[in-house]
Amino acid sequence: MEIRSSLVGLSIGVCTFALTWATVRHFTGLAEEHGLALTIAIGIGVLVGVGYAVLESSLFDMWLRRRQK
Repeated sequence: MEIRSSLVGLSIGVCTFALTWATVRHFTGLAEEHGLALTIAIGIGVLVGVGYAVLESSLFDMWLRRRQK
C-alpha cells in the first residue's frame, strides 16, 4: 500500500469522525453524554478510513479479478 493511499484514508476517516460527532451530538441529544457520541464517531471514522484503505489496496483488486473469472 502506498503512503499516499494511507494518508487519504486517514484524512477521510478524520473528516468522517468530525461530521459524525457533530451530527450525533446535535440530532440524537447526546450532547450531555460526550463519551457515547465520541465512541460512535470514532467507530464510524475508523470504519470508513479502513474501508477506504481496503478498497484502495491490491488485495481488493485481486479479489475482484478472481470473482470475474
